[in-house]
Amino acid sequence: MMKLSFILFFLSFSIQGQPISLDGHFSFSGKIEVTSAIENIIVRTLNDEGKKRLRSLKANGYQCRLYPRATYKCSKNLNTYNLPQSKLEKVMQDFSDTSLYLKESSNGYSLINDGDSYKRYEVYQEGDLNNVFFDKYEYSIALYANREVHKIIFKLEDKTLEFIVEDAFSLKTYLSIGQNLESGFIRILVGGELLN
Repeated sequence: MMKLSFILFFLSFSIQGQPISLDGHFSFSGKIEVTSAIENIIVRTLNDEGKKRLRSLKANGYQCRLYPRATYKCSKNLNTYNLPQSKLEKVMQDFSDTSLYLKESSNGYSLINDGDSYKRYEVYQEGDLNNVFFDKYEYSIALYANREVHKIIFKLEDKTLEFIVEDAFSLKTYLSIGQNLESGFIRILVGGELLN
């Protein structure tokens, strides 16, 4: 009985799904969302002022990691963050230029990586992404917190683009952008939605 319980428990935390069939023209919906913003501050603790700043950052909830030469990188998730107008315009332009077309018929797929919490497939389907034509792409399914996350991956000449598959009609894509500060930077993850 205990062995059966273990098997049922194990199966409940393994991937059950297959790639979702996708076709049609996906384009930017005009909707964006700041998913996360992490402020990173660099502190040198070679003098009393730096040591005092480090104590202050830690007291204000920053997680600090020591690097060589008495240098710390202190990071904190920002609960709310509004993109500056110039960054917002750039993100909107990047997303509005994103266009994905997948032909209606697929010639199937093959399994490349078969794990309990991660599967990766190669999907044989023609289409174009931002006017770059392709005849196949990768499709991954990962298990996070007992939820399957489906993703399609396009490896282009100069970059790799990834889209989270919400369903057959909705994809999400993310841009990571930075904003420099006087003593560090903010790393911002912005999500955009593409609809079919």
